[in-house]
Amino acid sequence: MKFPALFFLLALAAHAQQLTLKVTTDRPDAMYKAGETATFTIEASQPAEVTLVFSQDGVKPQPAKKVTINEGKLALTSKLDAPGFLQLRATSGKATALAAAAYDPLQIKPSMPVPDDFDAFWAAQRAALAKVPLKSTLTPVTTAVKGVEAFDAQVECLGGKPVSGYFGRPQGAKPKSLPAILHVHGAGVRSSGLGSVSWALNEGGMLSLDINAHGIPNGKPAEFYTALQNGELKAYRAHGNKDRETVYFKGMFLRLPHRAAGMGWQNAHRLWQQPGRLSGPRSRRTRRTRHLHLRWCARRLRPHRQPGEPHQRLAQNRPQRPRWQTGRRGAASRALL
Repeated sequence: MKFPALFFLLALAAHAQQLTLKVTTDRPDAMYKAGETATFTIEASQPAEVTLVFSQDGVKPQPAKKVTINEGKLALTSKLDAPGFLQLRATSGKATALAAAAYDPLQIKPSMPVPDDFDAFWAAQRAALAKVPLKSTLTPVTTAVKGVEAFDAQVECLGGKPVSGYFGRPQGAKPKSLPAILHVHGAGVRSSGLGSVSWALNEGGMLSLDINAHGIPNGKPAEFYTALQNGELKAYRAHGNKDRETVYFKGMFLRLPHRAAGMGWQNAHRLWQQPGRLSGPRSRRTRRTRHLHLRWCARRLRPHRQPGEPHQRLAQNRPQRPRWQTGRRGAASRALL
């Protein structure tokens, strides 16, 4: 009789580990005017005690509220009286989910003014970058994705570290016939993602490039990246942050799309970016460099769009939810404007 009882306990434990949470807003586009009330619905796959925290996009969190969800879902309301993002995070054990309501997002003001020499500074960086020979190395790698050619790609860049990533293209791709997508990473120390080459089969064929944030080798054992994270790249966010010439993130900016031409981007007639946290203006930066990042992303790295061409979303077969309503921030692919 011990074995049936043990089996029951194991099954019960497995069931308990299957808890999933979901948070949504009452408006599909999650857009609100300042002062309007947003209703958030929290859903749990099984009865659970859930901790709920409202915040302004992760900043200034309100006191946590614990609730018990017995009937599958629970509704909660809140609002913002000024432009911003009202975020609700739900957690229960290891399960977590979040959603946010966008309040007049186009009226959100910059946190600080742009310095007078902004354009001159970045013009100098681009001029220095242009002097670096566009030398790339494409090393074929094996992928389980049929119909795709995959490569480990390295392109020389300023600062002693290359653009380092995995590049995928459809077999037999013709020059200048395909759009391209760039995958950039969020915070952390890890290899580029080989799985991203599967995007080469989307939209009738694409060029796909996944680059890691640090210009480090790809495809190494996990111990390799752990050693970097605990050694050379420990607390990299603070490296050189007293001066814009030495701040660590400057190297990241210089390794972004315009250096990727050496990997075959000259085939592309349109470029999209699937952002990670370090790629967008929501990234945290020192006060000295945050304003550089905002305008650099907005003005320097936007793709070329033909006159009169409508703005397009990528991967139309995927859910078209706003980025602030995805389960993972920055996970929804979108065309850069």
